[in-house]
Amino acid sequence: MTAAFFLMLREGLEAALIVGIIAAYLVKLGRSDALRSIWIGVAAALALSVGAGLIVALTVGSLPLAIRASIEGIAALSAVVVLTWMLFWMRRQGRAMKGELERGVDVALAVGSTSALAGLAFIAVIREGLETVLFLFAIGSSSGSIVPLLAASLAGLAVAVGVGVAIFAAGIRIDLRRFFTITGVVLIFVSAGLVTYAIAEFTEVGLVPPTATVFDLSPMLPESSLLGSLLAGLFGYRSAPTVLELMGYLTYLLPVLLLFVFGGRGRNQRPRMAATAASTLIVALALALVGCAGGGASSAPASVGPPSTGAIGSSPASTNVVEVKASEYAFDPATIKVPAGSVSFRVSNGGTEEHEFEIFQGETVIDEIEGLVPGLERTLTVDLAAGEYTYKCLLNGHDQKGMTGTLTVTAS
Repeated sequence: MTAAFFLMLREGLEAALIVGIIAAYLVKLGRSDALRSIWIGVAAALALSVGAGLIVALTVGSLPLAIRASIEGIAALSAVVVLTWMLFWMRRQGRAMKGELERGVDVALAVGSTSALAGLAFIAVIREGLETVLFLFAIGSSSGSIVPLLAASLAGLAVAVGVGVAIFAAGIRIDLRRFFTITGVVLIFVSAGLVTYAIAEFTEVGLVPPTATVFDLSPMLPESSLLGSLLAGLFGYRSAPTVLELMGYLTYLLPVLLLFVFGGRGRNQRPRMAATAASTLIVALALALVGCAGGGASSAPASVGPPSTGAIGSSPASTNVVEVKASEYAFDPATIKVPAGSVSFRVSNGGTEEHEFEIFQGETVIDEIEGLVPGLERTLTVDLAAGEYTYKCLLNGHDQKGMTGTLTVTAS
């Protein structure tokens, strides 16, 4: 949950700086009596932000998996857009922010209404709050862990408040430009990870065609390990990315990182040229990878065995296809035997309830199809080594009602 910590640290400090600038200016003008209106505006913005977060969590969490996955993918891309805009806006407008806020306070005091001051603080904080809700929802959806997410978010917020107090109350000097640059770089990596997560979600629901896996580091560095989870939180690490996921990650990361770190230095066009060249090179390499990987993935099966056993003929250059039908509460066929190699499971839901199709080797999940709503057909392509596997539907305890099957993979 490192991403949530850095996100809340940055967003929380931005909000603390805004409120601190307004409060310090009021004290300087001798209008400490107006500080109460500032705190009312801040409290209202925080309450609305928390309420928005609860509404999103409760409504989206209760939707069917297929719809939820689509919404989570859209939310991830929206968070990437907003976060990227916020990073560049803050770097460009940061120096002028203090003057703009002070002019806003002058206007509010001239009007003579403390509600205008409350509104100024409310608008300044609610923007950060709603942005944070969107970001945390996207990060939480990609991680699936709520308690660590909340703990990391509260820790980041606490550090942000402490830094804000240290700046304005204790007079401690902090190089804010360097601070926002470092946290900005971290959040660009986080955004790149959200791009790959969105692509994975869209692939899961069939909005994006599946592509081959570029590499698989899960035996050496799984995402569930301590180092893997740290790399995933900081840099969007995925142990087995597909071609499209890797293309999305690099196409976003390299040009945005170049522009953010070097693009603001005068009128030098080299960073923009380098970003454009990097994007072009990445897309060209990705297209080449798709072309190389697509040949094997799109080949037709050599032969199809009897439906009762699900047996499939093999060919070194072919992808074997297995038709599986899910219904209450069974898979047809319940026994599948295939040769080792690339296997495509074409799973359809002929029942009236939502199901899943998850492949296990022992207790380890190999791959899965989620959100298999009635009438939907989805295809899952995996590379399987020789051995014994099972496939189940764990949704709502369907496996305990008999929705399981055995998968034997023979040496090719």
